[in-house]
Amino acid sequence: TYTNKIQKFTIDNSGTQLSFANYEAITDAVHLHRRDYNLMPQIFPNGEEGYTISSGVFQINADLPFLYPIDIKASGYFPQTQFNQYLSNYHSAKISMYNATENSMHSLFFGGISQYYYNNGALVQDNNVPFVKTISRVTRDANGTLTEYNLPIEMPSLKGSSAEFIPNLSLPHYSNEVFQLNNITQSEFVIGHIVGGIQSNSLNPFSSNQSSTTSASPTVYEVKLVNTTLSTQNVIDGSNPFDFMVSPNPTDSTEVQLSFKLPYESSIEYLVTSMDGKLLENGEISNITTGDNILLFDLDVKQSQTVIMTLIFDGKYYASQKIILN
Repeated sequence: TYTNKIQKFTIDNSGTQLSFANYEAITDAVHLHRRDYNLMPQIFPNGEEGYTISSGVFQINADLPFLYPIDIKASGYFPQTQFNQYLSNYHSAKISMYNATENSMHSLFFGGISQYYYNNGALVQDNNVPFVKTISRVTRDANGTLTEYNLPIEMPSLKGSSAEFIPNLSLPHYSNEVFQLNNITQSEFVIGHIVGGIQSNSLNPFSSNQSSTTSASPTVYEVKLVNTTLSTQNVIDGSNPFDFMVSPNPTDSTEVQLSFKLPYESSIEYLVTSMDGKLLENGEISNITTGDNILLFDLDVKQSQTVIMTLIFDGKYYASQKIILN
C-alpha cells in the first residue's frame, strides 16, 4: 500500500523514551506514488539544502518506473517533469557532490536496476527493467538545468541494486552529507565504500522465473574519485517534448478544451486529482493524431473547486495543469 506522501517530523531521543513531534504530511496520488527510489541530499542553486526524489517505482497506471525527479524543499515539493532520468530507476549506491565555485550539483549512481541502459553505444529500452552495470551522473547547473551522463566506466558485474554507499565523512561535507567538491584539494581520494545489495547473473531473472540466481553481494568496494578529463561520456537528452493547454481556465463549466501537439504517435493517459492530492478520475484519451490536437474533455468532478489534470504521454512524459472550476 502506497502512502502517496511526504511525511515530515522531528525525532527526540534525549530522554528515556524515543518520541517524535512536528508531524506534517503532504499527499499527492500522482507524483508521490513511488517507492524504492534514491533520495538524494541536494544543494540547490540558491544555496538551500534539500532533497531530490530520483525516479522510483511504480507509476499509478503502469508497472514501470517514474523517470522524472521531485525536488523537496522547506517550501514544498516540486516535480521536475521537464526532465527524465533514464539510467537509474531503483534504489542503489549513490553519492551527492556540490561544487560551490561552479554552483553545480552532481549526483552519481552505481549500477542498480533501470529501464534503459547502453549496449555497444546504443541506448536500449527494456520494459522488464533489468539489472544494469551502469554508472551515471545527473548534474544540476547554476540555472537549475538537469543533464544526465553515462560514464565510460561500469560496475564489475550486475550489482549496485539496494546497495548502500558509506561516505568518507573525513572529507569536507555539508550537514546533509553532500560532499564539498571545491574544498577537496586532492586529485585522487577515497570518497567512500559500496556495501551489500543484490548481485545477479542475468539482466532479467525475475521476469524469467530465475530469482534463485540472485543473491546478496558479499563484496565491499572502495570507491575513488579521480580528477581527470573524460575522453568520452554519453550525454542523454532528458527533455520532455510534450505539454498541453486547458481553456477556458478559470471556467464555469466542467467541459474544457485540451490542446496539445504530438511530435510522434503516442498514447495519452489522464489523471485528475484534488488539491489535497486525492485521485478523482483517470483513463485514456483516444482519437488523437500526430501533430496538433484540439478536443473537448468533460471533467467528472464537482464545480467550485480547483483540480490538477496530468497527462502522461508515451508512458513516460508527464505534464500537469491546474484547472479552476468556478
